Amino acid sequence: MRIDKLYIDEFKNLRDFTIDLNDSSMHTVLLGQNAAGKSNLLDLFQIIFSNRSFSHTDFKDVSAEILIEITVKLDDIEIGNFEDLCDGVNPNFINIVCKQETVDDNIEFQHKETEIYIPASRIRAANFIHYNSLRNPIQEVQFGKSKGVGKFLNNIVQKYLKDNSLTNSDFLNEDKINELLVFVNDNIVKIKTFNDFDISAVSDDKLESLLPKILVFEDENNNPLSQSGYGIQFLILITLSILEKVENIINKQVSNTIFETSDGKKYISLIIGLDEPEVHLHPYMQRSLIKYLNKVISNSNSEFGTLLKDLFNIDGFLGQIILVTHSPNILSNDYKQIIRFYKDNHQTKIISGNSFEFDVQESKHLHILFTFIKESFFSRGVILVEGDSEYGSFPYFANKLGYEFDDLGICLIQTGGDGGIQPSINILNKFSIPVVAIRDRDNYIGTHAEPIYFTDKRDFEEELIEANIENDIDFLKNVVLEYDPSGIDRKLEKDSINKRLFTKSGISKYTNITTLISADLYLRNCSEINDFRYFYLSWYSINKGILSGAIIGEKIKQQNIPNIYKTVIDKIVELS
Repeated sequence: MRIDKLYIDEFKNLRDFTIDLNDSSMHTVLLGQNAAGKSNLLDLFQIIFSNRSFSHTDFKDVSAEILIEITVKLDDIEIGNFEDLCDGVNPNFINIVCKQETVDDNIEFQHKETEIYIPASRIRAANFIHYNSLRNPIQEVQFGKSKGVGKFLNNIVQKYLKDNSLTNSDFLNEDKINELLVFVNDNIVKIKTFNDFDISAVSDDKLESLLPKILVFEDENNNPLSQSGYGIQFLILITLSILEKVENIINKQVSNTIFETSDGKKYISLIIGLDEPEVHLHPYMQRSLIKYLNKVISNSNSEFGTLLKDLFNIDGFLGQIILVTHSPNILSNDYKQIIRFYKDNHQTKIISGNSFEFDVQESKHLHILFTFIKESFFSRGVILVEGDSEYGSFPYFANKLGYEFDDLGICLIQTGGDGGIQPSINILNKFSIPVVAIRDRDNYIGTHAEPIYFTDKRDFEEELIEANIENDIDFLKNVVLEYDPSGIDRKLEKDSINKRLFTKSGISKYTNITTLISADLYLRNCSEINDFRYFYLSWYSINKGILSGAIIGEKIKQQNIPNIYKTVIDKIVELS
């Protein structure tokens, strides 16, 4: 059973919007700005699928009812769980209306098309697990606990005792235990309270409660689980939470929670809601966790499948994973899995990746670029630049203009050239992420067409030289001195300059030069400004890179930042 579509009329800060999930994907990712409502959506699922009622805090307006419409996709063997109700076209889908008129009422479920009442037990067959990263693993992952995952661990012990018909004598020397009891009681009887109320020490003769107290988890170095780090603890807790849920389902023995195929295999519907599972996990472990859970929910992890079979006689799951994250490391290249939450005029808005399509060429570009642009899905605005030098210098430019990209939620993306600009804009526009781009003019003739801006000169290097050649020659020199190992003694051959300026840039061949030219010569002895211009145009073109860009950004004066870059930065600040 999977959630396919969702319409929310009103719930907390979520008002009048539709979410379109990719029903063919094992997991869906909810992402976006803080306080936009992502966790609220998981809370909503928890309420609906656990048959709880909406509380006072769930109503944005207590005078207006809460109305939710859910389209659920059923596996073939789940058809019939809602009897003969379906969407009228496809028996694998059913449209359900969930509503609660007032705080004092209960949630009611009905078939959207016929308004026929649906028992809550049919809804609970989805078996929703809500995992919150604020849980404390050490308090739960213990054999002796009577609830939660601890209860599950305790039940493993009980199953072992039952299956093997074991008794006290199989584990303990009863004579030694009795000797200990005599010793303890001979001493505590001397304490008035124990003597007055006839309280004494006895042995616990119930193995199912005794044995869990002597079982603990340790790593290979004999360190207890509490010292293994939160990341490992949470990984354990997430998996055990799934097993605990399955155990509860089995113990309740509700008829419509286990679905059986014609060949006798048994499956349980399971929807897992994960709220920030990346907490305490490094990037590689984040990706590993999601891949593992996808295999678990899709029944492709043989070891977990064997565990389900051995413990519960269950063959697998029918369901999906819905997770809230602030980590780009969790995102895959499938944009259809992404649901973005964002604020527009203080109102929460939602964009579902499953609601649009890209053509073949755009999809290819997206696959190539996704690794570089996925951080932008968490931003308030994006600047696209072509090269490394721009990428290295722009954060410094912004600082000197009075802006901090991180504070403003602005993401800077280097596309690796002109070819990645437009495909990146297309995907960002689809997800309603504000974006501006700056391209080198090169041979382009025309005006700016937002969101794409063009340099006034040929490229970044020429913009930089022309903005500083008359006002701050020392700045251009100091970048060379810090970046270039040869420093002031750097020499360029005539052919090298001509290659950079004539062959590539289209500037007329520079012939009035000696074979070797040094930075020192041009700084101190040249009478013509073009001598200086051509040398440094060539040097900056040769030495493109993130590091040189950072040095440029660090050393340039605010008033000498090229105007086009000021315009681009001001624009994204305005949009974000």
